[in-house]
Amino acid sequence: MVMDDPDFLEMEEAETRIGIFEPGRWLERDIDWDKMFRILLLSGAAFALGMALTVVTTLLAVVMGLVRITPSLNIIFEPWSFIFISLGQFGFVILPIRYVRKYGISLRAIGIKAKKPAKEIVIGIIAGLGMLTLSMFLTLITVELTGEPLFQDEMLLAHDTLELIGWALCMILVVGFTEEVLFRGFLQRRFEIYFSSSKKRYKDWAVVITSFIFAVLHLDIYGVPTRLLLGIILGLLAQSRNYSLVSPIIAHGINNFGLVFWNTYYLLPA
Repeated sequence: MVMDDPDFLEMEEAETRIGIFEPGRWLERDIDWDKMFRILLLSGAAFALGMALTVVTTLLAVVMGLVRITPSLNIIFEPWSFIFISLGQFGFVILPIRYVRKYGISLRAIGIKAKKPAKEIVIGIIAGLGMLTLSMFLTLITVELTGEPLFQDEMLLAHDTLELIGWALCMILVVGFTEEVLFRGFLQRRFEIYFSSSKKRYKDWAVVITSFIFAVLHLDIYGVPTRLLLGIILGLLAQSRNYSLVSPIIAHGINNFGLVFWNTYYLLPA
C-alpha cells in the first residue's frame, strides 16, 4: 500500500522537531546511523548506476554513429549526441524510487510533487537565472585565480535552434530532474531527518553535507567551490518549497543550460 500525502496533518514537534508531516517522515522518523549509512550506500550505488548507464548510452551513441573516433583518436560528437548520452542519468533515480516503493511510501517522499506548478515554475526560473549569474561570476574568478582556461566543451554545444531547444529540455527534464531527486529529494531529506534528533541546526547540516557530496561527485576540482555554493542554494530552495522539487529542477536546468548557450553563441564559434 502506498501512503497518501497528508501534508495538512501536524506531527508532534517533540517527536520529530520537523513540524509538518510529510510522506515518508513518519515511517523514517527514527533514522539512526545504521539506516543513514545504508542510505549513503544506496545513494552511492544510485550514482554509480547512473554513470554505468551513461557509459552504455555512450557506447550506443558510438554504434549509432552519433560519436565517431578518428584514426588519430580524435573524438567527434555529432549533433544530438550528448543529449542522447545524458539519458543514462535516469539511472540516478532508479534506486531511490525502488527504495520508497519498497517501504510503501509515496513518490512525494523524494520530492516528486507539485502543489502549485505555475508558482513553482516561476520561482524556479527566477532562482535559475540568479544561479546562472552567480555561476558565471564565480567561474571568471576561478579562471583569474587558477590561470585555467575558461571552460569549453564541444559536447555541450547546439548546432541549430532545434538542438538548442533539445538541450533546454534535457537539462531540465533529465539532468535537473535526476540529480535533484537523488541529491535533494532523497539524500538531503534523509540527512535532515537523521540530524533532527541530534543537531540544533539540522536543516543546515543536511544542506551543507549533501551539497559537498554533490560538488565532489562532479569530479571537477576547480568547480568544487562553485558547485558547493550552487548546491547549497538548491538545497535551501528545496527546503523552502517543502521539498517540492519543481523549482530546484528548473533552477538546476537553467543554470546548466546557460553553459550550453554560452558555448554555442559566445565561446566555441570564436
